Amino acid sequence: MKIKEKFELLPGTPNVTDIPKHTIKSMVKDSEDASQIPTLLDLKKNSIKHFSKDTIYKYFRTNTNEKVHIVSMENYPLSVSYNRPTDSILINLKPTDTNELINMPIYDLYAALAYGYFFRLFVSGIEKISDDVAPPIINYLSSVFVRVFGKAYGLTETYSGAIPKLKFLLSCYIYASFFDYQTNADLFRRAIGVTPYNYMEDVEKLTQYDFSSIKDFVKVLSDSRVMSGLKVFGFTEKLYRFFGVNMLPGFEDLSRFICGIIGSSVKNQRIIPSFIYKYNEREFNKILRLVEKRF
Repeated sequence: MKIKEKFELLPGTPNVTDIPKHTIKSMVKDSEDASQIPTLLDLKKNSIKHFSKDTIYKYFRTNTNEKVHIVSMENYPLSVSYNRPTDSILINLKPTDTNELINMPIYDLYAALAYGYFFRLFVSGIEKISDDVAPPIINYLSSVFVRVFGKAYGLTETYSGAIPKLKFLLSCYIYASFFDYQTNADLFRRAIGVTPYNYMEDVEKLTQYDFSSIKDFVKVLSDSRVMSGLKVFGFTEKLYRFFGVNMLPGFEDLSRFICGIIGSSVKNQRIIPSFIYKYNEREFNKILRLVEKRF
């Protein structure tokens, strides 16, 4: 798996933070003291239903102030991150419009903790995701792209001849961006293993794109006439409008995508849109089950 250091759709936003220990400690206000977390979780223990429940409750039972920092960061748009110098999960209250931890809805808190717990495992290298999960991700995101962009670009599930090409290009992007495959014949062979498509007439053109870059992915969608005229700004604006800021990094980084799926599966939370499973419920559940089996 490949961990992105920064995002192209959110310029200037690092994937993980590098805030020194003394600085992070000074950022935490009394009202954001993470030692309150075990008590807050216990209040709704019987109401939370999630595959990660036992793991999350056990992990945050002790040394909570060392494992998670609750802060309000004006210039960081994401609700959850990982801080390398302190090896801790970072929950940012600012995007949630919550001033104090105790006022944060418990299901939002739980979703943020679950997201952060798994995000830490992935970005710190404790756990890695193999490319076995690529096919359901590709199938799921293909449905997302058709539903979100289909009307504007004449794509339909049944009739559009551009769908196979879209899915092939998306496969190339996922293997390169999420799993660090290089743009070469091996990448194209891997992609057609998931989405059969005769790319040979376009192979010279395709090698000119960096499929690990979402900006190049947008460009190839436009240049190939799958989505003619598509620009990065319009692409970003539409994804933001549909999915919000916390899911946006999931279109660039595998760890963020998986954690978005995990967070979304927590009932009654508002950190990640809870409806995203509807774009392709079968593939969404496949991705979730692959995570559940490992944890």
